[in-house]
Amino acid sequence: MKMPEWWRVRPGKRTLAALLVLILLAMAIYGGWRASGAADVGPAGQTWQVHREDVDQQLALVGVVESARVIQLTAPFDGVVTEKRFQHNQLVKAGDALLHIDASELAQQRAEAEVAYLKAQEQRRLFDHLDNVPDISRARRNLALAQAAWSNARKKAQETALLFDKGIVSRNERDDSEEQARQQAALAQSATEELASAQERFNAVQKQVAEVNLAAAQHKYQALLHAEQNNPLKAPISGVALVSQPAQSGQTPVERGSRVTRGQPLLNLIDPANLVVAFKVDEMLVRRLQAGQEVQFYSDVLGQSLRGSVSFIAAQASPVLSAAKSAEFEVRAELAHAQTRQQAALIGSTGKLSLVLPLWRHAIAIPVAFLQDSAQGPQVYVRFPDGQVRPRSVQVGETQDGKVEIRAGLAEGEMLMTPPL
Repeated sequence: MKMPEWWRVRPGKRTLAALLVLILLAMAIYGGWRASGAADVGPAGQTWQVHREDVDQQLALVGVVESARVIQLTAPFDGVVTEKRFQHNQLVKAGDALLHIDASELAQQRAEAEVAYLKAQEQRRLFDHLDNVPDISRARRNLALAQAAWSNARKKAQETALLFDKGIVSRNERDDSEEQARQQAALAQSATEELASAQERFNAVQKQVAEVNLAAAQHKYQALLHAEQNNPLKAPISGVALVSQPAQSGQTPVERGSRVTRGQPLLNLIDPANLVVAFKVDEMLVRRLQAGQEVQFYSDVLGQSLRGSVSFIAAQASPVLSAAKSAEFEVRAELAHAQTRQQAALIGSTGKLSLVLPLWRHAIAIPVAFLQDSAQGPQVYVRFPDGQVRPRSVQVGETQDGKVEIRAGLAEGEMLMTPPL
């Protein structure tokens, strides 16, 4: 085969010519890639137009069903339970008699309280009729007698003094009459002080004390009377009768023959018609949660989903038992009324709860495939209208469901290319 003329040159020049050809070929390929804007841009040459959107985050949690209305019934007075007319964990109706307590001790206490109440009433009435107060009446009589005796003694002393001046009576007789007048004056002064002391016991302060004592005696009597009238203990609402909290902590549940004391918890009555689901949310997510936010709760007991809305968000995080675990906040959501007879069975059961939280609003988010790490930090490849593709540094935020938030570096309408291989 005949070689080209340029190939017959010397070996050194021939090598230089070959290198020159390779360089020109590489430049041609690079120029063609820049002109087309699509060379070596990933396996599929994907593009993405930058736009703003709302991105949500869906949470999958576990919740426990509770009653939104729990009434604790306590013993109204001391006594022994003589009748128990309900069973724990069963439905009762409003007005049903639940427990009957022996009221013999209460009857004695109520009688004593009634006597104290009547005495307090009488003591208070004395302040409106001070003339009928025995001590004041006696002091006034003594004062009147003392003043009369003093007046007579003083008059007699004056008469004796005139007779002495006329020489009719002796000096001793005059002195005796004056001494008697002084003694009667002292007795009158003592009677005056005695009356003032008796009246002092019925001043404004003592009247207020009597009113307070009367109110206390009345309250005690009426409370005992009310407790006596509310025996047997009745259900204030329709609901499920459960063991009280102290009994759950180890004490024996109240049964017939149990001795109870006033204020002792007897049972909890829960309303199955008003249910909530309680769950916990991480401290990093609770700030996105709002009252009224919709939730979906799937109950294994019913085999169906119930709709609900957030009704309570704790203001303080629950205690953290481990330093490696982040804090969590208690949250409750009211469940829509379930049209089923198994509502009571829901209480205490667990289920799956789904909740959608707003993550980004009117934000720029791109698929993570369009983001590339570099020595200058995160970068994307932007295709310009003239077809050129150039890298650009961006500021990124959170990543969710295969997308990353771009906080700075991109504008709406720009076109991105997948990074070169």
